[in-house]
Amino acid sequence: MPKGRLITMRANDLLTAIVIPTITEEYAGIFLQKKDRFLPLTAINIQDRHLIFDFQPSLTPLTMKEVYTKLMLYKTFQLLYSYEGTLNPIYGFHQLENKLIL
Repeated sequence: MPKGRLITMRANDLLTAIVIPTITEEYAGIFLQKKDRFLPLTAINIQDRHLIFDFQPSLTPLTMKEVYTKLMLYKTFQLLYSYEGTLNPIYGFHQLENKLIL
């Protein structure tokens, strides 16, 4: 777990931002962009009042319903993501077509 106090996006902040989509179709999911690759969100783990998003290219992506449920249950938790064994803070996202990109 990162040392010190991180000021990152909270689950409630992300939930509020994505509940009312700005597109007419449902979001395809949350993805981590690494260069020209989009890695799907495949798990959300809980650790010390943090929700840790895990992105794995070879696993089944979480549905948006699963994401909404986890965010609602843990609204006050801070958001981090795990990539190549390192925890990184989530400060925001952007939308690309019907994908939410970290």
